[in-house]
Amino acid sequence: MEQDQDDRNPPPSSEVEQAIMACVNELRESPTRWSSVAAMAAHYHYSADHFSRAFKQRLGLSPAQFLIEVRLEHARNLLRYTNLSASQIAQELGFADPAYFSRVFTRHHRISPGAWRRQGG
Repeated sequence: MEQDQDDRNPPPSSEVEQAIMACVNELRESPTRWSSVAAMAAHYHYSADHFSRAFKQRLGLSPAQFLIEVRLEHARNLLRYTNLSASQIAQELGFADPAYFSRVFTRHHRISPGAWRRQGG
């Protein structure tokens, strides 16, 4: 039986945890909000190292890994529900290079963005 989300991520108990959860919510809404971990941390008035350690401890992923996961989730939705090209999706999600986006997507899903779309997601 899979645990509820609340069991895996109990309510934040410290200021840094509250900042992390606010950051997570903002990234889910706008995956291009910050271009770097340093920018995320600075927004919440923490050093990048401290924020990264606390983030990974809280979520099990580094901020950079989480950002990639969120961007890939948005990419899957855009591939499924729009006619945007992979290059347009890459640009919209903050990937500077469409080829890099394709490599990241393929590495995570073991299928290219175009093939994923053709299979119906």
